[in-house]
Amino acid sequence: MDHELSDDDIRVLLAEVQRFCHKSIEPLGERPDGVIAAGQLTQLTGLASQFGLLNLGAEPGAGLWEGTGGVGWLKFSSAALRQIARSNAGVAFHFHQLALGAYVRRRLGLDVGEPSVVCLQGRFGLARCSLARLLKRQPLDADDLALLQDFFLAAEVAEPKPWLFQAGDDWRQLLVPCLDREGRLGWSVLARQDLPLTPLLHSHGLDETVTWQWQPTESMSRLIPAAAERALAVYAEAFQLNAQALVAIACGAVRRGYERAREYAALRRQGGAPIGRHAAVRQMLARTASVLRIVELSCQQVACSPVGFSHLGAVVAARAEAHHLLCTAANESLQTLGGAGYTRDAGLEKVVRDCNHLRLLCGTPDELLMFLSEWEGDAPAGTVGVESGTSSAGCGVPLASAPSPRQSLAGHVAADHPLSPRQAFRCFPPLTSRIVSYEPAWIWDQDTAALPPPLAELRRRTREFAERELRPRALECDLHPHDPEADSAVVRTAAAAGVLFSHLPPPLGTGHVALADYPLPWAAAVKVEELCAACGGWGLMLAAHALGLLPLLLSGDKRAWKRFLIPANQRTQAGRPCLFAFAITEPNAGSDVEAGYGASRYRPATVARRAEGGWVLNGRKQYISGGDIADAVTVFAALAGEGLASWTCFLVERGAPGFRCLRNERKMGQRASGAAELELHDVFVPDDHVIGGLRTGWALNRATLTCSRLPVAAIALGIARGAMDAAIDFVCRFHCGGPPLIDRQEVQLRVADMIAETSAMRSMIWQHASRLPVTQANAAMSKFRCSEAAVRVCETALELLSQHGVLHRNYVEKHFRDVRLTPIYEGTNQINRLAVIEDFQEHLLNP
Repeated sequence: MDHELSDDDIRVLLAEVQRFCHKSIEPLGERPDGVIAAGQLTQLTGLASQFGLLNLGAEPGAGLWEGTGGVGWLKFSSAALRQIARSNAGVAFHFHQLALGAYVRRRLGLDVGEPSVVCLQGRFGLARCSLARLLKRQPLDADDLALLQDFFLAAEVAEPKPWLFQAGDDWRQLLVPCLDREGRLGWSVLARQDLPLTPLLHSHGLDETVTWQWQPTESMSRLIPAAAERALAVYAEAFQLNAQALVAIACGAVRRGYERAREYAALRRQGGAPIGRHAAVRQMLARTASVLRIVELSCQQVACSPVGFSHLGAVVAARAEAHHLLCTAANESLQTLGGAGYTRDAGLEKVVRDCNHLRLLCGTPDELLMFLSEWEGDAPAGTVGVESGTSSAGCGVPLASAPSPRQSLAGHVAADHPLSPRQAFRCFPPLTSRIVSYEPAWIWDQDTAALPPPLAELRRRTREFAERELRPRALECDLHPHDPEADSAVVRTAAAAGVLFSHLPPPLGTGHVALADYPLPWAAAVKVEELCAACGGWGLMLAAHALGLLPLLLSGDKRAWKRFLIPANQRTQAGRPCLFAFAITEPNAGSDVEAGYGASRYRPATVARRAEGGWVLNGRKQYISGGDIADAVTVFAALAGEGLASWTCFLVERGAPGFRCLRNERKMGQRASGAAELELHDVFVPDDHVIGGLRTGWALNRATLTCSRLPVAAIALGIARGAMDAAIDFVCRFHCGGPPLIDRQEVQLRVADMIAETSAMRSMIWQHASRLPVTQANAAMSKFRCSEAAVRVCETALELLSQHGVLHRNYVEKHFRDVRLTPIYEGTNQINRLAVIEDFQEHLLNP
């Protein structure tokens, strides 16, 4: 466009964009979690072209990224993408891709009539410092060339490896940056019909689009005629526009989540007041609002800089910081809704997934920082930890077989080197060598060796079962949860292996008799970590069974043990598995039934009234893990006419007239375990099914929560460990620019962070679980600290895989979705923090 846009022009155009979104995009997503299908996306593309938002024709127009010669058009495009993303982030990304393709075609002098997308991210992540040196026109060494030949489509690579890119379905050409034999940048235009394309389904987010994998061939590296300097400038411009767009889209998605969280906070009540009045919720909403202000202001400032080399660093720096802030804010909005936020129906989990997905495309924050370290001139030429002269070995998917053994990682001496610590320590005399001298062992082996023998045996036994039975089923059950045959198969194998009751000593369980000498939460935590390292969903299902047992165990009622627990164990060993579940949460009360203050103001909705020979229960329970397949459920109900102080625990058996599972929630993760809504309609419960006595339910509930929060912390730890293991396997097997990723120092630093986080989590859990009595404060501290640390570990694991982190087949994105539930159940982390204060309030009142 020849004229510049004023701020008034931009406001007018954005009002039109908003009307377009309300009229054309939002009706297609009838539900908050609704995914717009490929055919609908194609229709939207046509409507956006007619509207002028997308200009895919040869004539000049006013579409996205079209008039980028002026600052006003940059500001409009960035703001328009934020607006569209408030309706649907996937649609916004799709529009951006098509608009960026048109922009690159115009800049290269190509016909704009062919809908095109641009593949900017290379085979893996970002070429870090080497890409910065290329764009700064600095001399490149052999290491740079090796990395760039793996990042770009290169003529010199004999066996090109697959590439990944994200796009919708209605494009016809792919624009790819290439390196010629002299290391000069150019562009290649590839027709879709000539590409060996594979759509990789079930990727992490941006559900409206597809993660495409394509296999380059040597003939595809033919460059279109364009001066090398112009080709380089076009790449830098596209890189800059793409960075602006990804932040803008994520910002719009978070704004959508924030608005939903505010609406929910005004309606949902806890402790007798809307949750929006509680300081914990107000702070979460305020932090999200603050992030949005900061990032939106950053977007506006960045958009005021013309496209070109001189402003690329500022745009990349803004993106490197913005994505961490936005992902944190998206998580805060989800946390505001508690259990409802984790369901797909609410739409908040989609916001979290979309933001994560955008963070992994075209450079993670760490990769962007490495780029900036060279771009800003803060680092000398050359890469750390790679020998000069390394030749390219190609960049591909993780190898099927183990890599060839090596003596050391880059930047480290071999274990048998005289300067290796372990080698040096061997010279110590026997008197002191036992203090410092040690043989190499992985963390799992070290920690298992430190356990008491019965717990070490439980850990080994559970790990063997989980690796054999759960891990091979993990991805399938995530895609197709609640399949009766799959559920039955896992339960049967768990029963046959003695896993269902393995944390309990005989006659209550199948564990070692000496387990009676150790606190129950410790055994449960050791066990559930192993289950969830293999699969968070199956692990939760089996942990939910153990949770359902807890009220019976903690009641100390030996008659109930003999009547229910011992027979259940015997039936399970005989091949007829018996599962339990725990039901306290009600449709209008989550936190209220987990904290004393809220409970004192809550009117119970599940009520028991006296009947001849027993009690009749009416009400509903919600988000009951394993409630859909349990044979018996410990249901907590208030006595008619009384409050929660009258809460009583009733054992309700499957098949009881009036007792049924209404539905399972559609969840973000941990999908193999149902989150059931249970209905009790005039359900008769005999007197001998009252657990612990009348009006003891509140004490039994609080004791159960205290003992179960430590295993929940271990669930978080197990999932984090699973993500860490998957990421370590990836970086040890994935080659980029020659050596595997683990040879890069920045990768080693993040792996060390994950190892330290998981080790600290385990130490905290085991320390608190090994003490008697188990205190509410210790259990709550373990729960909120470990669940939040586990989310960080999974985020780190995602980033280590870069764009490969979005792929379902690589496990890590599943681990992230699974772990995101742990800060919510067994009391949100905000409730758990208050539980710590509740335990110490006497001291705080009289310090």
